[in-house]
Amino acid sequence: MDMRETNIINNLEKPFVAYRSSAGSGKTFTLVKEYLRLLLFAYNENAEVSKKYFARILALTFTNKAANEMRERIIKTLEELSGVNYTENELLKVLTQPVEEGGTGMSAEEIHHRAKNILKKLLHNFNNFNISTIDKFTLKVVNAFATDLQLPLHYEIYLDKEELLERSIDLFLQKVGRPGEEFITENILKLIDARLEDDKSWRIENDLINIAKELLDFSSGNKLFIENITPENFLQFNRELNELLKQKEKEREELLKEFHDLLNKNGLDEGVFSGGHFPKYINRLLSAKPTDNYTPGKTILEQIENNNFCRKNEDEHIKQTVASMHPQLCDIFRRTQLNFGERMLIKEIKRSAVLLPFLSEVDNIYQQLKVENQTLTLEDFNRLLYENVKNEPTPFIYERIGERYKHFLIDEFQDTSLMQWHNLLPLVENGLAENLFNLIVGDAKQAIYRFRGGEVEQFTSLPGIYKHQNNPVLLQQQATIQRTFKEEHLDYNYRTGEVIVNFNNHLFSALSKYLPQKYQTVYDSLQQKPVKSGGAIKISVYENSDNNFYEDIQPGLLNDITELLNQGFRYKDIAILFRNNKEAKQIAQFLNRNNIPVISAESLLVFSLPTVKLIYYFFNHLVNPSEKEYQYQLLFYFYLVVKNYNDEEANKTVADIFYDADKSNPVNPLQIISDESATDIKAEEYKKMPVFELFEECVALFNLDKSADNYLYALSEIIYAFSQKKALTVSMFVEWFEDKKDNLSVNTPENSDAVTISTLHKAKGLEYPVVIFPYKIKDFTVRPTNYFWLDISRFHLSLDKAPVHILKPADFIPEWKALKEEENGKIFLDEINNLYVALTRPKHKLIWYINKKEVKNDSNKYFIAHEVEKMITDLGFEKSEENIIVVDEENEKLNIIVDEYHTPNWSAKINAENKEETQTNTHKLNDYPVNNWFEKIKIAWQAPDYWDVNNPKSYTEYGKLLHKLLSEIINANDFEQIIEKYQKAALINEEEAKEIRQIFAKMMQNPQVKEWFNSEYEVLTEPAILLPEGETFRPDRIIKHKDETLVIDFKTGESEAKHKKQVLNYMQIMQQLNFPAVKGYLLYLPEVKVEQV
Repeated sequence: MDMRETNIINNLEKPFVAYRSSAGSGKTFTLVKEYLRLLLFAYNENAEVSKKYFARILALTFTNKAANEMRERIIKTLEELSGVNYTENELLKVLTQPVEEGGTGMSAEEIHHRAKNILKKLLHNFNNFNISTIDKFTLKVVNAFATDLQLPLHYEIYLDKEELLERSIDLFLQKVGRPGEEFITENILKLIDARLEDDKSWRIENDLINIAKELLDFSSGNKLFIENITPENFLQFNRELNELLKQKEKEREELLKEFHDLLNKNGLDEGVFSGGHFPKYINRLLSAKPTDNYTPGKTILEQIENNNFCRKNEDEHIKQTVASMHPQLCDIFRRTQLNFGERMLIKEIKRSAVLLPFLSEVDNIYQQLKVENQTLTLEDFNRLLYENVKNEPTPFIYERIGERYKHFLIDEFQDTSLMQWHNLLPLVENGLAENLFNLIVGDAKQAIYRFRGGEVEQFTSLPGIYKHQNNPVLLQQQATIQRTFKEEHLDYNYRTGEVIVNFNNHLFSALSKYLPQKYQTVYDSLQQKPVKSGGAIKISVYENSDNNFYEDIQPGLLNDITELLNQGFRYKDIAILFRNNKEAKQIAQFLNRNNIPVISAESLLVFSLPTVKLIYYFFNHLVNPSEKEYQYQLLFYFYLVVKNYNDEEANKTVADIFYDADKSNPVNPLQIISDESATDIKAEEYKKMPVFELFEECVALFNLDKSADNYLYALSEIIYAFSQKKALTVSMFVEWFEDKKDNLSVNTPENSDAVTISTLHKAKGLEYPVVIFPYKIKDFTVRPTNYFWLDISRFHLSLDKAPVHILKPADFIPEWKALKEEENGKIFLDEINNLYVALTRPKHKLIWYINKKEVKNDSNKYFIAHEVEKMITDLGFEKSEENIIVVDEENEKLNIIVDEYHTPNWSAKINAENKEETQTNTHKLNDYPVNNWFEKIKIAWQAPDYWDVNNPKSYTEYGKLLHKLLSEIINANDFEQIIEKYQKAALINEEEAKEIRQIFAKMMQNPQVKEWFNSEYEVLTEPAILLPEGETFRPDRIIKHKDETLVIDFKTGESEAKHKKQVLNYMQIMQQLNFPAVKGYLLYLPEVKVEQV
């Protein structure tokens, strides 16, 4: 039965429901309930389609974990409703309620009957059970319309956008200093000069990466702006800035003269002003030399406000004269600040403008890398969809999808990006146009993914559409939402004990008042009603603990964990939460040193263990045998791990080895290890090994196979994954691992009895019996090193925006000040939301460490600690001498009814919860089996493109194999490495390798061919060229050098006319793509015959 045939929920007056939830308020429960209501309502015995109504519902959430949880909850609920004991299901009571109260109005028996049939259909049609992340759904849509969207036929999804961006910057920096790249070189030198002026290092790689991440927001309108930056319009922009600065300097001089003329005209001098404050300020800001002291003091502001500029004992006539000048003085004051601000802004733009050609070129390289590698990022999919839906009321790519899906349930809406929501709007509007039920759920207080594009204003603006920019399509969709919108609140907290819930109600009610006005609505629906009694809070305030906060809390942390264990909690009941990995790592390592087991998906680095470091430095030494650091570290970890020396003994032993060495007898680490271990180390063979095989060789060499741990297994998985996706050589692995080693971590089984260490972002949506939250106060203002795009259309220049820092003079320029206030407001909201996520994770106990400092200035970043102390004091609690506050007793103001903190009730409660857990047996692997399989069998890692059964040797004879091998050779130096790789992979044997070497040697004897393999040239091998008609061409080799382009195709066999026709076609395509001076060549092998086309 189609949903339109029912009179129950398709005739709702307001079918678009937004649930505003809070922590622990049953958000997933509500989503599952609404999903099942749709299935139960649609079910009809006589209509087969109605039994599969799940195919008409699309549920979207933010993470794979959340999608899996929702899917499992729905299936589990259907199983329980279908089972013998269906009356025990917790959702049944809600579903049997009347429709107007959120139920179905059906009897328990009817729900049981329908659920049984729905479950059967769902399991038999699982592919139509549509619960997904937004990104996966977007990818699905784009894939379905790949041809329409002109995508390559075989593209790869690139998840690590930052890695691609870093690669782009590396390629950009390689251009610096090259002939023909004078423009890039000049601007990079200007950037380095600016850094040196600020007493910073001349090394700019990391800065450029951070700048690109901040400014190359490919999902925003800045992309088109960056693409249009050329050397010509950049130089024009610079000339305009110079002219504008001259103009503002002239205004400065005129304004200073105007001020003094005003005084002279009225027969006054600067001495008539009380303290000389006002004229000193005007002179300071209008000085030719910029000042850092540009903020007007309190006295000046009072003089202006009260029109009271003169000294008390000044002549009355002079007082009246100055008072009559009040309008002119106020105008000069305002224009002085504006002129000063504009001059500072223009200078800031001039300093930052050198980034524009950098951003443009990096963007070009970034896009080119994606084309050459046929890769797309998730951002690209969202953008492709957005470009096709933003101006169309009924986008063609949604026509079929809109007919398939009738209901959209969107979870975690506060984390949805602007582009994601705008992409979904046509589908949501389509359902609402038929008066069909649609749902979004979110909690603006838990919006902590702004760095991923999440915009909380989208949620707080509903039923309006945020940033519609008067787009007629969006305005039409907004009207539909406003007409159908209904808001519901989930007010109860089912997770946390009453003490903690009420504490949070009070705390965030107080803190939200500090938010900018536009964000105060985020905490409008803050107050929760606790369902569970109990709960306890312990707050430890660390006075004047700033730089050493994480060291200062360590003794107290150990004591608290011991106390929790004594109360009946287990290690696995405790979670310690942090803002970021850097904070988490320090505490994780501290707990490890104190023999406290720890689980962390992020904080236990693979590289932190000596075993891993031994293998890492062994690899590095093979690649860079003369590097002293690698020699020293390899020997140190050899003695530490293999010989079981302690740190001091290992250091002394290695130091003595280096002390005794000299030029005639240099340190040879491999020989020392070989002598100490009585093993034969074959360095040259090791260098040729694929990296995973070399890893297993190391495990055997250092006898690590009998004492393996999680770290060794994690390293093996990392190396294996690298071998599959990247390359096989050890040199490429150590280069890659050097960049990644600070982020690669060990994952421990989740059911282990160990303390969980997590960042807030990973902990969001989770709950723990006990949460310990070390909270180091930080500044809530934007850093002066961050770059932002600023609208500079006020200056009427050829470019209407520019990257700038937010500096203090921003207060004098409306647009600059608005940007500053906007960013500061968002940063503070991020901080309060992070705090909310942390303090709402615990079920039973919250232990909070917070630092505080007494400061006199108005911008007191420690106000949160002061606010906590004030609130606790108001509620009747006091700090102990150790600055510890325990909230666990009855208190009328919190309306607390709790189990006491130290009574056996905690143990009884925790033991009861433990019994309910499903026990899972785990087996710890203590060894790492190593088999020297390579000596036993040769495995071909890659099959031929086809098998010629009549002539199985034909593939290896010159033709396709030779093409494939040559495609991997960028310059002549690569040849031997590629040949050895093919032999290792069993693609060619010794005889065939010898034959190919002879062919390549003959190629290198031809001066023209040899030039084609010169390392100075930019080479593309078998690049895919996608034409607008969808046809793809792959020339064997394209060489770009100076002002010409060579297109080369390799052939075996006799020369044919069609070969030339093929190359001519390639040449025409390259000319259409604006490649300069295109020439074409055919190279016939094995005779090495060159023909120009």
